[in-house]
This record gives sequence, structure tokens and C-alpha cells, in this order.
Amino acid sequence: MIALTAFLFFLLQSSKGSIEGAVVNSATNKPIAGAQVQATRMPGGMGTTGTVATALVGGVITAAPPAGTIVRQGEGAAPVQIPPATTDANGHFVFSDLEPGTYFLRAFADGYARQEFNPRPGGTNSMTVQVTLAAGTVLKDTVFRLVPGGTVSGRVTGSGGAPLVNLEVTVLRNGYDPDGRKRLQQVGAAQTNDLGEYRLFWITPGRYYLSVAPSNRPMPGIAFFPGTSSNKYPRTFYPGVSDVSAAVLVDIQAAAELSGMDFRLVEQPTYRVRGRIVDSTTGQAPRGVSIGIVPRDPIGNAGMSMFSTPYNAADGSFELRDIPSGDYIIRAQLQFNGRFEPGQPRPIPPIATASVDVRGGDVDGVVVAFEPPVSVSGRITVDGKALPAGMRANVSLRPFVLNSPIGLPPRQPQWNPDGSFRIDQVPPGEYRVDACCVGGQNIYVKEIRLGSVDLLSHPLVVSGPIADSLEVVFGEGAGEISGTVRADSQKTPAKVSVVLIPDQRERRDLYKFTMSDAAGHFIFRTVAPGSYKVFAGADIEQNSWFDRDVLRNYEQSGTPAKVSDFGNTTLDVNLITK
Repeated sequence: MIALTAFLFFLLQSSKGSIEGAVVNSATNKPIAGAQVQATRMPGGMGTTGTVATALVGGVITAAPPAGTIVRQGEGAAPVQIPPATTDANGHFVFSDLEPGTYFLRAFADGYARQEFNPRPGGTNSMTVQVTLAAGTVLKDTVFRLVPGGTVSGRVTGSGGAPLVNLEVTVLRNGYDPDGRKRLQQVGAAQTNDLGEYRLFWITPGRYYLSVAPSNRPMPGIAFFPGTSSNKYPRTFYPGVSDVSAAVLVDIQAAAELSGMDFRLVEQPTYRVRGRIVDSTTGQAPRGVSIGIVPRDPIGNAGMSMFSTPYNAADGSFELRDIPSGDYIIRAQLQFNGRFEPGQPRPIPPIATASVDVRGGDVDGVVVAFEPPVSVSGRITVDGKALPAGMRANVSLRPFVLNSPIGLPPRQPQWNPDGSFRIDQVPPGEYRVDACCVGGQNIYVKEIRLGSVDLLSHPLVVSGPIADSLEVVFGEGAGEISGTVRADSQKTPAKVSVVLIPDQRERRDLYKFTMSDAAGHFIFRTVAPGSYKVFAGADIEQNSWFDRDVLRNYEQSGTPAKVSDFGNTTLDVNLITK
């Protein structure tokens, strides 16, 4: 018995491995001591092939798989966080006694940038690495090259030169949402102190917009909350303009401080917005309503946060005060007073919205009407036939409107054996319909329609009861595109981003992203039959390829590719260097 126990212990230990490497300064290549490295073991089954997905982000209203479908082993398990490691004087780290599997590693250190904005497929960049550890192996030479952060500082004053306290200065960069629409993304923020001074540090080097706006956060360094800031100083971009198109990009460099970035703000008039809230079903004013306002465009007035306002439940009237000129969405939400039933989805509080334009004066007569949520019924088929055994499908809806004030938890549908489903409690609005499947070979999304509307190219508009069926059709015959990235030099470029873009540019579900390996090889699986272009480049901005203006700059650099039913296409792709 003792010998058997010892043998089992030996087998257990021999199956474990280790990961070691170093963290260095990207500018000097010198080791960084005291850096922290985190490791997470991902659930089994993650990253496996056989998935056809149209979703770009997680859906908010989800059709889950019907009972009896097959789920891959390990799917849905939680990631395992490994105790972090700290680098020694030589910048070295090691993780020992690790189970075999796929690991995500992340390194960071004081004084170095904490963000990178062109992540490679899988989310890796200079601060994160994905590795696969086989049983009993030792992975060495995992190197993180951290970028020294930059600093920007300045002072915010009023028109008379007096310091303005507790305003929020933000660093913003141009970016893209998952639908390829341009938007400003906040990189960092700091509040002005009692001298009106601000300082932001450890910023990833790059070109940014600076802006200042009121803050509702407690002011650091004092023992009381000074109260909500007035909106008399609306968001202002450096060097003192309200329109981002007239703002100046500032260049923040590695390990350097950009000082003297001062703002002098001028008070702007504010106005009131009045209206009433009504339940369209009863015609009466609902009780227990919270109401607020947010900018319709998250670029123009991005810093103005939602705030509550008094609501008169007797007649449904409300008044929003201190609103600067701009375009807004008023959002009202009913309070949930019921009970959460164990094992049931969390109830969705009814939400109502209304658009309002404030232009140099008060606005009266705004009506915010609560419309009842609807059910969306549909059916999933494969070329008109029922799903084959072992295939698992999923449908989801997500808000399409940029800066949508509606955020909803996943909802479980009603399923029938023939693949039909119903998603309940869908509020009015515009939605992207995403679909994916697991377990079927050479399966791709062929069509999603509601009546005559092509929902792969247009949003689903919910404005009342929906009579038509949501038809989700998968097709058989997906192929593959593989190849090698080539450069002008003799050396084959390694680990660069590769993008597959369909000639049907509006079919965002057909876009695919991957990365070449150390030898420059890449492969796209489960590609729908059709015509495409393949682009390869080291600095591809995430989601930017959905932007036709960006794509126009690289159109001539793409390599054409065509996929026939069940076809495999092989080609060489030139590296984009400009």
C-alpha cells in the first residue's frame, strides 16, 4: 500500500510543470526588479476549434441551448488564479508545480504603462502572454517588455484665474466600439486639488485628447464630500474648446512629463428640461420611478454623468436642472418591489427613454412613456432542417445604439424540440442579433431574418409586438483559409495580426481575426463560402477594420481569397508596413 501511494504521488508530481521568464524595460532592455506577474489557468475547452460565432461582444438577452444538447467537457468552468510571483533583482520570475493547461500571464510594475491599445487576438500584448503548458514540462524564456509610462500635468482655473477644485481631467484616445464606430475611450482621470492642479501618470505613450468636466466623486484629501459639481463648466477639450473636432492632440512620451497643460474655463449657461412620465398601457403616472439624463453622444459631453431628480408620482411630472446645451437621452426606470424567485432569471425593471435637444433655452413638454416589453420568437435550423444531434446553438440580442442607456442581464428562453425558441421581456430599442453554434462540422451562419429584414446587415427594431418569426439559418460547407505572412526582407515576420474581411463589408459576422505563429503561418477556420481579402500588419487597431475610412487606406495591400463549399484556400499575404 505504501509503495502504491508513493507511486501515485510520483505520477501526480511528474505531471506538473513550471513557467519561468523575465520582465524587462522595453526601452533599455534592463531587468525590472519587484515587478508582479499574475497567472491564470483557463478552463479546459477554451480556445478549442469548432465554434462559429457572429457575436462581437457578449449578448445582453440570450437564447440558451435547449435541454439535451451536448456541452463540451470543461466548458463553463471558472478560471483558476495562481498566487502571483514577484521578480528578483535580475527581473526573473517562476511559477512552479503547475497543472497542465492554458495560462494567461500578466506583468506590471510601478512607473510603467498599465494599458496597451492594440491587443493581439486572444487579448495578448507586451504585458500579457498566453502559453500552453504540457504535463511535466518547463517553459522558459517568457519575456515581458514593459513600456515606461508618461506623465501629464497642469492647472485648471476659472476665467478670473481662481483655481477650480474637484473637476475631473481625463486623458482620451481615439478608438472603436465593437461595431467599428469611432468613439473616444478614457485612458485615465484625475481630479483637481485645492490649487486647481492635476497630474496623471503611468500613461501608455501615444497621442491623446485632454478634457476637463465636472466630477461627482468625493474629493481626495478632505474629510467631507463637497456636493455635486455644477454643470456650469461643461466638458472642455484642450486647449479650451467644446468641440472635439477642434481639439488638439497632445503627445505623451515614455518616461517623460508633459507639464503646463492648463485650462482656463468660462462659465456656460445651463437650462431646465421639464416633462412627464406615463405608462402607455394605463395612461397613468407610474410610481417608484428614478429618472436621469445622459449625453446622446459620448464624445461631446462624455464627462456628464447621470443624476437623479425629483419626480412627482401624482401627475408624473419631473424637472431636470443645470443642463448645458447638447443632445441627451432621458432615462426612467421603475423600481422593482417584488421578490427574486430562486433559480429564476433576475427580473428586468421596466425602462423608458426619450431623446431631447437642449439649444439655448429651457425645454418643456417632454413625454417619457413606458412601453410594455415584448417577446421575440424564432427558430434555428441548418439549411432548413433541425439541428443535428450534438450541435449546440445560441442566439443573443445586444443594444445597437451607441451609449445605450439600456443594460440587461441574460434571459433564458422557452425552447421546443424542433429548435424554436422565445425570448421574453425585450424592451423597445434597436438590437444586434448574434448567433453561434458549437459541435457541428463546417457550420456557419447563413442567414438571420425577421420577415423581409436582413438582420445580419441591419439592426432589429423593437417598437411594439413582433408578429414575424426570427429565422436563424446555419449553413453547411464552411471552409478554411491558411497561409504565410511575407515581408520584403528575407526574414519571415512572426506573431503579427491577420484579418479576414469579406467583400460583403456589411456582414460583420464574417470578419475574422487571428495571429501568425513564429514561422508566419496562420489559419482561419469555419469560413463561410464567399470572396474575401486578407490583411496582415503588426499595428492593427482593434475593431478599426469595420471603419470604411480606415480600410480605404489599406485596400490595395489586401490579398484576395475565395472560399468554395468545404474548400481549403492557401495563399501568401504581404505584411503591411505603412
